[in-house]
Amino acid sequence: MGSAALAPAILARFPRHLEADQPGKLLGQVVASLAVDLDVLGGQLGGVRRARRLDFATEDRDLLLLAALHGLGAGDFGVLASRVASLRAVSAVLANASSTPDAVAATLAALPDLVGIASGAFPRFPAEGSDPGPARARLAAALAAAAGYASELDRLRARIRTVIALHRAGNGTVSAILSAAASALDLEVVTIVHAPGSWHAARCLDRFRLARPEPPGHVPSVTLLTPALDALVLEENPPADRSFDPTPRADGDVFHALRAGFEPVPATLRVVGVADRTVAPMVVDVGAGFGLVFLGTVADGVELRFQRDGTVRMGGADVSGHAFAFRGAVFADAAAPDLHDFTFADAGMPSGAPLPDRAGFFPITLPAGDVFDPAAAAGHAAGPLPPVELAVGETRFACFVRVGAFGPRADAAVPFTRSGIFDGSTFAPDPAAGEAEPAAAKVGLDWVEPETFAVRLWIPPRFERLDVAGELPVAERVRLALDRHRAAGVHVYAKAQDGTFKPPPGLLPGAT
Repeated sequence: MGSAALAPAILARFPRHLEADQPGKLLGQVVASLAVDLDVLGGQLGGVRRARRLDFATEDRDLLLLAALHGLGAGDFGVLASRVASLRAVSAVLANASSTPDAVAATLAALPDLVGIASGAFPRFPAEGSDPGPARARLAAALAAAAGYASELDRLRARIRTVIALHRAGNGTVSAILSAAASALDLEVVTIVHAPGSWHAARCLDRFRLARPEPPGHVPSVTLLTPALDALVLEENPPADRSFDPTPRADGDVFHALRAGFEPVPATLRVVGVADRTVAPMVVDVGAGFGLVFLGTVADGVELRFQRDGTVRMGGADVSGHAFAFRGAVFADAAAPDLHDFTFADAGMPSGAPLPDRAGFFPITLPAGDVFDPAAAAGHAAGPLPPVELAVGETRFACFVRVGAFGPRADAAVPFTRSGIFDGSTFAPDPAAGEAEPAAAKVGLDWVEPETFAVRLWIPPRFERLDVAGELPVAERVRLALDRHRAAGVHVYAKAQDGTFKPPPGLLPGAT
């Protein structure tokens, strides 16, 4: 209500016998003067009221103040600011008649990454012939409108509203993480799907929508384009690299590896040579009755790797033909018995009794079956070897090298690991009294296992376009935004979908 209408309204509230609204009265002039200030104050009061309501605030400053009430700062809207700046830059290139053809082509090629819309979504009208200018101008105007101040405020409101709604509904869930990540990227969740193996995906649409004008006479005159579906993927307990660094081990050392996890995992066994003592190294999983052996010498500082894929490599070369594995009973230290030790089988018990019964049976070598035979050839046809496995909890290992043992017997001891072979054994060390036996090799392990209390968020790769050198990548900004929604003690990783991204079938839009 303006001041011209406010003054008569005020005067009408006086008693009628005062005739306050009669022209020429001093009271009317005073009220009219005061009504001017009241009108200004009323407008200001209305502005204050609007500024404190999420749906009606008309300035980004007011929205940021409302966001601060929920612990959101300007940094929480960094991705939105980057997207708006990118859209404005693209619009400026397309609207500038002096832009080079290369700049225009590069801009159009970036359009799917910016708003999920193909560059040909704004075709020429039939009456425009081959002139691309009008279509390009319509696209520039649509981009400018999508990145305009009013649109930016709407995106800001939607982000704040989503955070509040998620806090009210409850944090720490799969849907909360995916919805929060979508909001941080200014995406709208359409549906959330789940797949076996702890995989989840939110299929989303971009909140930045382009309005395309249609040719004259077309109904409707404007079409709001629907962007392509994006997929935000959440992977529970993502695989993580783990390792035990190579540690010096003397011949005959028994040691253990401790790990947490869900199930046994294959591991890469690493053997690093020490001086000239790492001859025919053997590492045995005592509890499983499984061993890996290399029939050769590992030079000082050189690393021998029994890899998870079954190959054996040393110094970059494939030496699988000089390595073998065996399965069978092995016996640990009698002075330190363990419930998982093997036992000698009774006469009536078959030699191939299952390992859980802990009944001993003669070893079987792989891939060749005669490696323990004294007359066996030095090498064999290369073939994949089963990898060593790390159990959940404790896995006991023993490390051996071929040590020369000479005596009155002229025949070689069996197995070869304890026989004296000229130029093919290391002399048994003779440490001084009180000194530890010197290391015969360094032994370590590498493996990959599901990481407990962790999830990985896979972000559509198109958002990497927003990364700027010297600033936080988009993936890291999203990860920080999820700190308020993740469960306590659960770590969230965020990464763009790349060549290592291998979701199960049917999880992504359009997949079967």
